[in-house]
Amino acid sequence: MTIKKIIETGLYYVDEEGNERFLSFEKCNENWIDYRRRKGKVENVELLKNDRCVGQRETDIHNSYIEFFTKPFTRFSFERPLQKEEYLDILLTIMKFGWTIIDWS
Repeated sequence: MTIKKIIETGLYYVDEEGNERFLSFEKCNENWIDYRRRKGKVENVELLKNDRCVGQRETDIHNSYIEFFTKPFTRFSFERPLQKEEYLDILLTIMKFGWTIIDWS
């Protein structure tokens, strides 16, 4: 899968079948908040209103990925060191728009 464009509300990408798709950051965030509510991980409802998490990521010496909280999850993998700069650019752009991604590294 290839990310084509990132905008404030989400990103456009091409899936494995060559179809252009849109991934909504707002929908990913709603899925994350719903998950936290189902698991009883909501300590403070006011803090939850400010939660802008849309996915998770991990980086290791060989590969990195960003996985968004769609149903099912949507994962973009990056081979290191070849795609390290692309990976970082995508993360910084998402954060620039005010969204967050959990870092499991």
